[in-house]
Amino acid sequence: MTKYTYIVPHWAKAAFFWLAVTLAVLLVGMQIHKRWLFAELLVENALRPEPSALGKAPDFELAVLPGESKTSLVSAAAGKYTLIHFWATWCPPCRTEMPSLEMMAREFKGRLSVLAVSVDDNKDAVGRFFGDHWPELTVLWDPGKAVARQYGAERFPESFLMDPQGLVLARFGGQREWSSTEALSYLSEVLNGTRKAIRVTG
Repeated sequence: MTKYTYIVPHWAKAAFFWLAVTLAVLLVGMQIHKRWLFAELLVENALRPEPSALGKAPDFELAVLPGESKTSLVSAAAGKYTLIHFWATWCPPCRTEMPSLEMMAREFKGRLSVLAVSVDDNKDAVGRFFGDHWPELTVLWDPGKAVARQYGAERFPESFLMDPQGLVLARFGGQREWSSTEALSYLSEVLNGTRKAIRVTG
């Protein structure tokens, strides 16, 4: 019986090789894209940043607690990215959220100004809440909720992220876990300029 030997042309071997390389690159690219989308979804679910129609952040002057001095938004922000956080001691989600807010403020100290604006009618309530351990963030007092109304904050807690130029980039309605990996990653990327505060889709 005659045996036939088949010789595969060099061009066919090269074509097969490059086809395999292309498929491998595509598969790796798809996996990277899926992981990126998953990371984005984690951030979106953790923080749920929302667009704000405020534009320029309304300026204000409020008392700094626990003392009696006053500061303006411009002074308190100090030309940095700023999180303006409206809260109250009588608000259970606000009380739960405060430790994570303080941890986040410590993480970004020097890069992000965190202003915890209390809308309590009685500043003594704020003093009792913190006791002898005031947080490493700026606590302001907005009795009567005048400043909160300027920002359209009605349900607490509610937060607004402002850029160094004073523009409100995003709104966060409700309780957040500010010290979570997703939240810290989001804020770090916004501060570094590698991420928009609101993800553009489409």
